[in-house]
Amino acid sequence: MAAHRFFASNANAAVYTVGATVPVLLDTDALRHASQVARVRVGECIEVVVRGEWRTWRCEVLTIDIEELTVRVLELLASTELPMTLDLFWGYAKGDKNERIVRSAVELGIRTLCPVRFARCEVRTSGFDEARLTKKRARLEAVTRSAAAQAHRDIIPEVFPLISIDELGQRLTRYDAVVVLWEEADAEPSLSTAVSKAMCAGATSVALIVGPEGGIEAAEVAKLQAHGAVTATLGNSILRVETACAAACAIAAEAARTQMSV
Repeated sequence: MAAHRFFASNANAAVYTVGATVPVLLDTDALRHASQVARVRVGECIEVVVRGEWRTWRCEVLTIDIEELTVRVLELLASTELPMTLDLFWGYAKGDKNERIVRSAVELGIRTLCPVRFARCEVRTSGFDEARLTKKRARLEAVTRSAAAQAHRDIIPEVFPLISIDELGQRLTRYDAVVVLWEEADAEPSLSTAVSKAMCAGATSVALIVGPEGGIEAAEVAKLQAHGAVTATLGNSILRVETACAAACAIAAEAARTQMSV
């Protein structure tokens, strides 16, 4: 069974050295989860990611209860992160679909996530109320932390607030390559081909854009193309937004790993 992974405060980051005895600085909820839910026991090995530094240490548990976790540091672990920055922008969805999108994306290696308000988003106007959006973002951040620990990520991906299509265009300038998944794209490339081609050209950061449940309008695609985006497909099937996001993240991540190993 894989060792449990926890994200600790970096307030005492300097004391993490091989052989050192270290108090792992977790919040109350994380300590309770470790001792009462995960049932971590003395003598067990766990993995501790130091926030901010984003370094992961394999440690042996010396003491644990709902108030304190103390470990002996055994070794520094190699990073398991993707060899490039892969970020996801998706059409803001209704219900709990956004949570499913975020969880899958984090598990598959996405670095940052940002919902977008496209013209065909099937969310009622009340769903864009600022108070609701703030509450939704807090929930997505909690999902991100949980998914990062479960997937043994070396970072906790960041979830940005909802943005407009125009704001999305402005953000795309920071990426080496941008790929829009569009079911109306005339022809190839496939997403895998688009990512591989970008990496062959030296790209180290790629933005993936997946439209809303109602699809991306042609005018919106044109706006994104004006900022350097290329279109690609996931095949002939029309997918739900949460399925499309998961498929896009998985395909792009695998293309990145394959290209780096060539």
